[in-house]
Amino acid sequence: MPLTPYPNPSESCFGPQIPACFTTLEEARDSLLYHKSRCRQTALDIDNVAEHATSFEEYSQNVNAVLEKWASAFQALVAKEGASFDSKAVQGAAVLKISQLTLMLHTKDRGEAKLRNQCNWDNNRAECEKIVDLAGTVLELQKNNNHGTAGSGAMRSPVFSLDMSTVAPLFAIAHRCRDPGIRRRVIALLYDAPRQEGLFHSVLAARICEKMMTIEEAGCGVLKKAEDIPEWKRISDVDVKFDLQRREGFMRFSRRRDTGQRDGSLECVMEIVREEIEW
Repeated sequence: MPLTPYPNPSESCFGPQIPACFTTLEEARDSLLYHKSRCRQTALDIDNVAEHATSFEEYSQNVNAVLEKWASAFQALVAKEGASFDSKAVQGAAVLKISQLTLMLHTKDRGEAKLRNQCNWDNNRAECEKIVDLAGTVLELQKNNNHGTAGSGAMRSPVFSLDMSTVAPLFAIAHRCRDPGIRRRVIALLYDAPRQEGLFHSVLAARICEKMMTIEEAGCGVLKKAEDIPEWKRISDVDVKFDLQRREGFMRFSRRRDTGQRDGSLECVMEIVREEIEW
């Protein structure tokens, strides 16, 4: 299924054309926003298509082709102008790359069967690690900028942003990527740089990530890789609600229920669990 076009974009940088090299970060940002919107609209259109598997496969191929072309133009810009980027530009470039990589990961996850398979992201360790590295760069630069602005003796206050630039992608990785090292890096980053992006607060997100990790890793012994957590131990259908005024969050998820069978088989019985988390 081809990506849904948007008619008559008002600006040349906010349209379907992707150059060989972007001229500015703003042009790269507008291009990515345009194509993200196309991808979302196409995904919604697929819901009305009967042959979902075929449609999702074609959708994934088309999205990846667009994002790879965007990444090539973006990398050409960084190679040409990156040496002159100031701190703000470095942060902006990192956020754009996070957004592109996150979109590619979620594109792989399209389709009911893939969404239900909690082992899908075990093969995405390299991409997840890259996103965490980039998020770490963004948060460290912002922390340094805040310290420089406020003075060495000032108390650090949470950063507020309407853009879902780091917290939401990190939360998604901690949820779907079961690599023990990456998960713990994500949680440490969320705790270390208090910030609120929309309704996502980093400290509350870290608490929820810790809860998910504790549930899935319980009884698994020493973990070295994502595959050490068996599929039946992994939670799914995670839904999170944040109540920032009460400083609490609610996590609702599904997991396999222990039916008491000890014959080596596992009955596919799911239970819905609701957890309350304070911070």
